[in-house]
Amino acid sequence: MWDHLAVNGHLVSITPLPGDWHWHGIWYPTEEFYDALAYRNDMAVIEFGEYGAPPCRCLFLVARKLQERAFVYPGEASLSQRDSKPRLTSCKNSSILFHGERPAV
Repeated sequence: MWDHLAVNGHLVSITPLPGDWHWHGIWYPTEEFYDALAYRNDMAVIEFGEYGAPPCRCLFLVARKLQERAFVYPGEASLSQRDSKPRLTSCKNSSILFHGERPAV
């Protein structure tokens, strides 16, 4: 993916917040992961934050690639691993996927 991102192109990443989305995956990028991703790859952070409501919160990053260079992986030390078996939960009725008001269905 990195090789296909043009200089001045924007990387948009949305991942489950560590501790939420227990039924979704095993590894969760942390704030430190995103900090290292942007710093080690010389990216300008446009926006970083968290949104949603428990148990369906997400971290998001919007960053701009400033120069052509080899990708540097931030490392597994800044990933959080799910420490329990998934619980059956759903965000089906959550408005986390919408910025602002949720559209009428």
